[in-house]
Amino acid sequence: MLQFLTVLLSLSAAVAVVGLLGVRFALAQVPIWEPTKLIPIVGMLLGNAISGVAIGSNHCLSQVV
Repeated sequence: MLQFLTVLLSLSAAVAVVGLLGVRFALAQVPIWEPTKLIPIVGMLLGNAISGVAIGSNHCLSQVV
């Protein structure tokens, strides 16, 4: 349960910060909450982050057992 909460919190914080900064400064979108730009960016970030967490967790757990 602790691992789930840690991963959830870290993914949420990282995707929120990188997504909002990317939409605001890289895409120069004002307001930053425009769904046509924010949703695809956050989706791509989450997809890549979840893949990385799955691979990392699998490797760490295989080393323990």
